[in-house]
Amino acid sequence: MATPDNEWWARRSHALKAGYFDIDGQFGPLRGVHNPLHRWNGFATPYFPIESVLRVKEVVEQEQDYPQKFTIDDEGVWYWVEDYADEYDDPRGRLEASIEFDGVTMYDIGNGGWCWDEVTESGGYV
Repeated sequence: MATPDNEWWARRSHALKAGYFDIDGQFGPLRGVHNPLHRWNGFATPYFPIESVLRVKEVVEQEQDYPQKFTIDDEGVWYWVEDYADEYDDPRGRLEASIEFDGVTMYDIGNGGWCWDEVTESGGYV
């Protein structure tokens, strides 16, 4: 598990809040947690339980024009993108950071790179 261990994470993790997240309706509302005070270019930076990660995996791996995949194993969730394959130290790609929240492992999918919107449980914008 790649848990952040630095001062930035310590400041940001204290205010985690449950919510739902999506990117332009691609995934449907995904359950996760985030610190509403921490944004990347104005976008949410959520962590997701494995059920939400599996939905992201399902949608992302259908994309034909931009080959990418997720590997889920005992070490965690790995994200691989063909365009960056020669930059990875591991053939599975990059190990996504993870945290424990209320006893559930939550995974960082695209924080600081994907444009996650905070949405309602029915998918409307917050």
